[in-house]
Amino acid sequence: MRGGLVINWETVGAIGEVLGAFGVIATLGYLAIQIRHANKLASWQTHKSAVEANAMTMNLIVNDDDTARIYRVGFINSDALNETEKIRFHQLATQMVLNYKDILDAYDKGLFDFPTYEAWLGFVSSHLVMPGGRLWWKDHEQAFIPRVRDEINKGMLEVPRADATSNTFWSSDAEIEIINENPERFTSRKPSKT
Repeated sequence: MRGGLVINWETVGAIGEVLGAFGVIATLGYLAIQIRHANKLASWQTHKSAVEANAMTMNLIVNDDDTARIYRVGFINSDALNETEKIRFHQLATQMVLNYKDILDAYDKGLFDFPTYEAWLGFVSSHLVMPGGRLWWKDHEQAFIPRVRDEINKGMLEVPRADATSNTFWSSDAEIEIINENPERFTSRKPSKT
């Protein structure tokens, strides 16, 4: 002891531990904020990628009269297409289902909320429930994994045909019909994880 200063090393150690604990808590809080931000960014990027993938297909339809006709006629009555047009329609429908598969995967990983997922499933299902879409799906659904097939098949029971809700585009005068008689309908069902 010099000059009356007494160092209590136990007190210094306790203060050091308290400061260390505050440092750990601050670091954990910072990391939690960063992780939350990274998850939001990943969700946004995933949604942006899904929209861009869909936009590529839609751009083909928008920018080419023949592709637009094949898309419209194929979903309404695919039997009206010739063999080459059926191949083109098949590729358009396949791309739509593959885009949905990526969206389902993102939803399963927590990157999409349920309303966003539900909107994408509704879009795909409303096309596949149309007569030409139903025929295409019946012939090709086995090409997709069971999880995708199950969700689309459930969705097709719960949404109206696209041509019933967007009549001016499709020009089919289809009646709005939903096969499922479930009064809670689509919005109450979360997809099952299998």
